[in-house]
Parts: sequence; structure tokens; C-alpha cells
Amino acid sequence: MMALLPGFVELMTAVNNDAAAVASFSLFCWGSLRLLRQGASWLNLLWTVASAGLTYYSKNTAMIALVALPIVLLLAIFRRWLRWIAWFILGAALLAGLAFSFSADDALAWYRGHAWKYVVSQIPGFRQQSEEAPLGRHALMIEVPLQAPARQKQTVVFQVLPPAIAQQIFGREVTLGFWVWSSQPISVTSPILKTAQQEFSIPVAVTTQPQFLAFQIQIPPGSDRLWVEFNMKPVQSNGGQNPPAASAEGQTDVSELGTARLFYDGLVLAPGSRPVDSAPLFLDENASAGIWGDQPFQNLLRNASFETPVPRVKSHWDDLATQVMPDNARPSLMLAALADPAGSAYYFRIVARHLFQTFWARFGWGHVPLVWEWVYEVLAGVSGLCLLGCLIGGWRMRRRLPGDVILLVALCMGLAWGLSLARGAVYLNYPFYYFPTARHAYPVIIPTLLFLSAGWLGLTGEWKLGRVILLTFLAGLGILSIFSIAVFYGKI
Repeated sequence: MMALLPGFVELMTAVNNDAAAVASFSLFCWGSLRLLRQGASWLNLLWTVASAGLTYYSKNTAMIALVALPIVLLLAIFRRWLRWIAWFILGAALLAGLAFSFSADDALAWYRGHAWKYVVSQIPGFRQQSEEAPLGRHALMIEVPLQAPARQKQTVVFQVLPPAIAQQIFGREVTLGFWVWSSQPISVTSPILKTAQQEFSIPVAVTTQPQFLAFQIQIPPGSDRLWVEFNMKPVQSNGGQNPPAASAEGQTDVSELGTARLFYDGLVLAPGSRPVDSAPLFLDENASAGIWGDQPFQNLLRNASFETPVPRVKSHWDDLATQVMPDNARPSLMLAALADPAGSAYYFRIVARHLFQTFWARFGWGHVPLVWEWVYEVLAGVSGLCLLGCLIGGWRMRRRLPGDVILLVALCMGLAWGLSLARGAVYLNYPFYYFPTARHAYPVIIPTLLFLSAGWLGLTGEWKLGRVILLTFLAGLGILSIFSIAVFYGKI
């Protein structure tokens, strides 16, 4: 199946680090299964550890081996009647990791923006309780550096408007309003409404008391790219030097040196020209709807008063993971996007379809399709049959399936395909879309094809003609792929 899979074969003929990633992870997978089946030996240990280290020097898409390696070693050391020790250690490590690595103090539907590896993220969560909040009990809090620090610190928080909503207001006038205040007087840029070609904002002089501000925007005709963003670059305070903030005990809070705390609440994006000199009357603390300028409105922004939390990776681990993640992706951004189907489901549906097609037979950088689009529907049917076969075969062999092997294969496949699906979320606040391709998940090509071939065998059983049918189908797909590439590049 691997030799006849067009998408995989096409990529492996190119000179790139994807081939090294597939090779190194495949060696790791082989060594890991030997450890789990045969037990610990010097050869198996050296093989597995060395191949896991090799993934670090091939490509970051293969570095999921470094996550799986401790689990493999635990399961290999504690075998048979000692296996409960391995499961206990893994369970305890998982609970401890969740406790020390995650927090629930960001706001649902608001994403920590894409940050390259030299950018330091804000340590506190964006969703903070505030007694001054005009709406509900929480507000969006952003730490604004008053001067450029040694390491660049530029806070970006944004929310994507789903295309169905964005298309309704392109070419129309809208009004963007917000409550804002700060720990000290500063001048900043207002929340920014962005399209793929333009952005709209106003300068704001912020005081220590909440004030409502708004501005009207004539949105040009467009397609479906629209988002609201807070982009907090270093600013200068209105009063000159920023004095150190004092804690409740009167002691200087070192963490506040050189920063101001900026708060937002009750954001509203409403169609039409609304009065900018009066605040809307919201019907609930979530700011989902209200009356503004004697006219009712539905807020186009979600969780606009930041009352609903969302989990995030704590800043230290978030920054550390950003150093090695593909595209320097921020895990908190990926997690926030997955937790917000109202704003990101449309994107992940497109990505899932693109991953599926590039896995089977879509070439180049994913821009060369098969000449007959309906073939992808046939491939979806074949994949569905394989899934059905896996369920049937798995049920038949449920008492003989090795749990440790299933765990390893499921973990590696889940990480590889899950990260491939989510990695493009870092471009949600960019003028262009980015759709990941299956090459990012090809390091797990062997487990993936074991899944597909086992599913086919589970469906056809001992019927040898079933294998002939599958191999003939794949050979025909290869011929169609060569023809499609030739047609695309004008050779036929």
C-alpha cells in the first residue's frame, strides 16, 4: 500500500527533510514495537533511543517520538504482572502535567496570537476579575510594556468572525465599541478591525476609570476574511516614567515594573451607524445583544464581555513549545481554536478535507488535484470501509489485541494528525489562509497504513480476491495521478 500510495510516493521523490522525518520516525516505531513485544534489551533500547534522537535532527513533525519515548520505555521495563506500575506512573504523570501545565484564565473565542520564537508571551491570563468591569465580573487584561524590553514582547489577542457573518457586513457600515481603562494613564491603539487588505482603528487616551469609546467603519467589499485584534506594542505612558506598582501590602510588585495593565470589557461590533457618544444597553452580561441608538442589535463578537473561560497552556511551557513547534505555533492558540467551533469549525473542515486529499492523491504543495474530483468521494468510501473493517476486526480480536501496542500507535497517530490539523490555526489572523498538507503527518505513514490495511483485511477476511481488488484499485489510482499531473502542467 505504501509503494502504491500516490501522495506519499510523490513526496518521497523530492529532496527534502520530510523523507528524513519519515525514515527516522519509522525506525523509532519499529524499535518501539520490538521493545514492547520482546522486552528490554541493549539492542532494542539503543535502537529506540537513537532513532528518537534522530527525529530531532530530521524535522519537527517527527519529534512526537520524543513524547512517545518515555511511555515506550516505561511499558518495556514494567512488563507482565508489573505492568500496573507503568500505568500508575503514566496516570500520575498525566494528572501532574495537566495541573502544572494548564490554566483556565483565558477567554473563550479570543486567541493568543501567533508569536515567533523570540516573542515572550504574557504570563497572566487575559481573562481577569475586575471590580471596575461595567459588564459582568471579568474583563480582558493585557499587559502593555511602556518601553521595548530586551526580548520582544508584543501581545496579540484576536477573534475571527466566521465567514457567514463576515460576508453579511462586507461593503456595509459597522460600529465598533468598547469599554476601556488602565492601571495608569497611557495612549494606545484601539481594538483593530482587520480585513485581508485593510485595518481600522483609532488612537485612544486611556484613563484609570472605565470609559466607553466607539468608532464607525465603512467596510470595503471583500470575501470572508474579517477579525478583531488587540495588538499591544510598547507605548509611552502619558505621565512620563512609569512608577512601580504597589501591592496590597505597599511593597513594589517587580512583575509590574515597566508595564501597565490595560482592561477591556463589553466589546461590541454592530451593523449600521450607531452613536459613538453613548454606550449600548446590553440585555445580558455576555453582551450578546442589546439596544444601541434606540435600535436593537445582535453583537457580531462572541464572549464579548469575557465571562466564559477557556483552558490554555501556561506561559512558560507555551513559550518553550513554541521553540520547536511547526511554524513556531503557539499551543494555547491551537487549543483555543479547537475549543471555539463557532469561530474555527469552518477552517478545520477545510483543513481536514485538504489533509485527506493530499494524503491520497493531491500533489505539489497541495495545488495539483486529480482531474476527476469525484474520485475523492470514492477514496472517502474506501477509507470508510477500512474504518468499518477495523471496528469489525477489532471486535473479533478484542481479547488478543495488545493494549500497549494499540496505545503507542493511537498516541503517535493522534499527535501527528491532530497537530497537522491544528497547526494552520496560527494563520487565522493573517491576510491569507494556510492549509496544512498530509506531508506533516507522513512520519506516521506506517501506523496509518497498518490501520487502513488491517481494516480492509478485517472487512474481507480470508477472501484473497479482496486484496487483489485493493491493490488493483491503488495501481489504477497511480496511473490516474500521473495523468492528472501531466494535464495540470500542460504536458497532455
